[in-house]
Amino acid sequence: NYSTSSQHSILYYYKYMASLLLQRSVLSPRSSLRHQPTVFGRKCERNGLNFGASRLDLLQNSQRYRRYSNERDGKQSSENDSQRMKRAGGNLKYLLGATALLGGGFYFASNELEEQKEEDKEKRGTSHDSNYEKNEGGLDTSDTKTIFAKKSTAELVFALAILKLCSLESLIKYGPQLLDVATKFHVSAPIYWIIKKTFFRQFCAGEDFESTLGMVDRLYATGLSSILDYSIESGGGTEEQFQDHVKVVSQTIDFSAQQKEKAPFSCIKLTGFTSFSLLERMTSLLNYQKIHPEFNLPWKDAILQGKSVLQSDAQNLSFGSPSPLSPSELIELDSLLSKVNQLCKHASDKDVSLLVDAEQTYYQSAIDFLTIFLCKKYNSEKPIVHNTYQMYLKEGVEKLKRDIENSTKEGYLLGVKLVRGAYLDSESQRAKDFGYSNPILSSVEETHDSYNQGVKLLIENVDHVSFMIATHNENSVKLALELLNSKGITPSHKHIHFGQLYGMCDQLSYAAAAQGLHVSKYVPFGPVEYVIPYLIRRMHENKGFVGRTQQERELLYKEISRRIFGNRSSSPILIVSEEKLTNKS
Repeated sequence: NYSTSSQHSILYYYKYMASLLLQRSVLSPRSSLRHQPTVFGRKCERNGLNFGASRLDLLQNSQRYRRYSNERDGKQSSENDSQRMKRAGGNLKYLLGATALLGGGFYFASNELEEQKEEDKEKRGTSHDSNYEKNEGGLDTSDTKTIFAKKSTAELVFALAILKLCSLESLIKYGPQLLDVATKFHVSAPIYWIIKKTFFRQFCAGEDFESTLGMVDRLYATGLSSILDYSIESGGGTEEQFQDHVKVVSQTIDFSAQQKEKAPFSCIKLTGFTSFSLLERMTSLLNYQKIHPEFNLPWKDAILQGKSVLQSDAQNLSFGSPSPLSPSELIELDSLLSKVNQLCKHASDKDVSLLVDAEQTYYQSAIDFLTIFLCKKYNSEKPIVHNTYQMYLKEGVEKLKRDIENSTKEGYLLGVKLVRGAYLDSESQRAKDFGYSNPILSSVEETHDSYNQGVKLLIENVDHVSFMIATHNENSVKLALELLNSKGITPSHKHIHFGQLYGMCDQLSYAAAAQGLHVSKYVPFGPVEYVIPYLIRRMHENKGFVGRTQQERELLYKEISRRIFGNRSSSPILIVSEEKLTNKS
């Protein structure tokens, strides 16, 4: 029975306390707390609520903070491992407290969120928001008031909490192990519930196709398109699961055909249609043939000639050569080809572009072979099938250059999704375990250079290649814009698209859209227990790229602080410097 103004005051209280606890988690849990009068307490009283005229304040003023920082920096060098673990536990305690407060804030904000849903419904079918029309001032991710204009404060605080959790190394390292143990002893339900309310909510849009459509509408209302991605890797599943995957992807294609501006692409994962073992076997044989060109692969020749792999000739064996695909593996390959051809034909008939996801290198040669074959078959007149190129691989630039040249010679449009790569840890560990050379470039600088070379190659061949520059790196987007401007290519060219993952790097997405670029969010969905591999990769990515995710957290801090404290530079959220955040991350 609260009045509207009282509801807003309670919401303000929860938003403030959550941000305060998040700020507290950055500092040492041993720093003292003080009660001091605040503008907040007086604001509550004016709105008819008496929460008291005081609050818990982390720091009395910036001078006290500087003294504390100097003392802490002096002690850090002598800190032992047990002290670090104790401090990490304290940080986690305050983050959990912030999550609890967020829950209360969401409850009191229910009316506000319901109003937002109603607005979203009214905007379905409307054009992009006018706030994000082309900005002639250049790519700018620092104007948080503009880029986060369509985000509620509760959403910003929640995103900040999750990104902060992703920076906790112990959680990223031991979380998956804890889940495995809980699953083994059949007590995983509580953990899945926590994942669903935290990481899943941040990085996925829903558990099924229907539940994602509201998010597609919300993104479109803010000037962004969506790429619906059924993020299930069923490589250990059954044929029934594979067929269910095909049905869901067909739904996304149908939706994209009806709502092309909202969802210009659909997405497929070959690991959702067949076993991991088949892709690994095919990759092993294809890689062996690269080294030994005389080695014959009848199933490969049958695919290229448009014949059934079940009718391919027997493979000629020689001493020391790997064993051929077994009859059961050929049947599985035939089933995989049937599924992907069915989806590609459906997409071609509906004039919908498909993005084929990349996987680890021990699956990727098979995926590359099949995807390029599908490009040749379906991309003769328009770009339907797009292969993914991982530029953190040593072979990334040469492979992209070779495929561009081949597509030009053979007369089909090459479809490209350009990414850096998401399997850094697993690829490096496998190379170490099996004793072969790491396929990943040795430094992040080399990866940036490789990716930017790929951007240049694509823009130079824009008439022959349809591509998506899928990156969270601001410098790569700026480079693309500079190249487009220097060559007189319109940013809205039909072959040029940009993309970021849902739940990450919103500041770059909105800033790029403001430049007139086609920007889409990769919107994953699927049952929580089946999208765990995707969520683990997102957690690792947010842990690994400290510089970028730190910048994202700082922008979120900045906007939350602006909304709660106005432009006051003395607000607790703003006094944590970039240097201190770097040390703690």
